[in-house]
Amino acid sequence: MEPKGTPNFVFPPDRFPSFSSSSHDQLDAPQEEFGPPISCDPTSRLYVDNGLKIWQPGHVFSPRGPERDGKTMEVLYNAVDDAYLQPRLPNTGTGTTGPTRWQSCAWRYCNIAHVMEHDWKMAYLTRENIHVTPEGNILDGFIEYRFDLREAGLQVKKLSLRLPCTNFRDGKVRVLVCSREDYTVLLDTQRTTEVFRAQGWDHFIIRAELSGKEQLGNYVTTYQNAQIFRQPFALPQWGNQSVWNSSFHVVIEMQDADMHNLNKGTSLRCSS
Repeated sequence: MEPKGTPNFVFPPDRFPSFSSSSHDQLDAPQEEFGPPISCDPTSRLYVDNGLKIWQPGHVFSPRGPERDGKTMEVLYNAVDDAYLQPRLPNTGTGTTGPTRWQSCAWRYCNIAHVMEHDWKMAYLTRENIHVTPEGNILDGFIEYRFDLREAGLQVKKLSLRLPCTNFRDGKVRVLVCSREDYTVLLDTQRTTEVFRAQGWDHFIIRAELSGKEQLGNYVTTYQNAQIFRQPFALPQWGNQSVWNSSFHVVIEMQDADMHNLNKGTSLRCSS
């Protein structure tokens, strides 16, 4: 059973965030909030002194054109080319690429950076390479993607998500999918996972929180302890869409906004 937050439910310490009503009022957060409090406090001295804060590019994925008509929206990200793709829309940008740069399609983020690791020939997102302490960057980071289906008059029929993570030493990545009223913590997003709780949602975010403090010998690499979207240079990247490799993949199958309530009503009538 997926964990669900309620006012009387307390998650095990250091594993899941508490679904408390403590607000984000003191954070540089948008007016509309989703899910439990983020794992970091960018107003704290360590964040402020190191120039870390919540950045809000404010991108919102909403179904357009063929996505709306076909009631399926798909979003992919390729860490090597540092670009997004919505394959059901006409090609935009250069060649087959969509928006470039990892920040361009984020809703919010803090303490996140894109890394091209030329010695190991890998690309990924991780925390910023800064020396917060002698051990390096020990502060948490997060990134959020926002989806809004309301203007199209649609809601989630089925949400599938792949958000691979790679952890070293004490690194942790926590993945949450949150609406305004509810959220779920996904325990395995290495492979495509169906988010059952999202059925009927029309407005939600996907959040990844990265943490880790343990240093490896004299190497100040704590910022790399938690990574997302890691993929090798060697894989084919652009070109034929069928071989385009993504390290982040969201598929939303949609239905008319009244269908979820209609189906629930039919189910209740059948069970009475």
